[in-house]
Amino acid sequence: MSNTERFTVEQVKAALEAGAGIYSQAAQLLKCAPNTVKNYVERYPELATACDEIVDINLDMAESMLLKKMSEGNLTALIFFLKCKGKHRGWVERYEASTPGDQHFVVQFSPADAAL
Repeated sequence: MSNTERFTVEQVKAALEAGAGIYSQAAQLLKCAPNTVKNYVERYPELATACDEIVDINLDMAESMLLKKMSEGNLTALIFFLKCKGKHRGWVERYEASTPGDQHFVVQFSPADAAL
């Protein structure tokens, strides 16, 4: 799928916008390898910035859709939101911590533990 053709920064940016910031989607539009898009993004800081902005816009859209589902009473959406945004309030299934010696350990809880 490699193409020796060179692209302008504007062409790569347009492909990234159309492909939602996903390199493989942009590459498909440009008819090149995903690594080619990745190399352009690494080479041109303005493309990296544009890609970050595109991903942020898509994250905002996804969060808006999640909030809509929550307002409709979708239990899966509610649980997902709590596990992602409610961690500081204890909405987690696993706790991670490090000791002063930088030893890492994980404590996992099952739903049955919540009743204790």
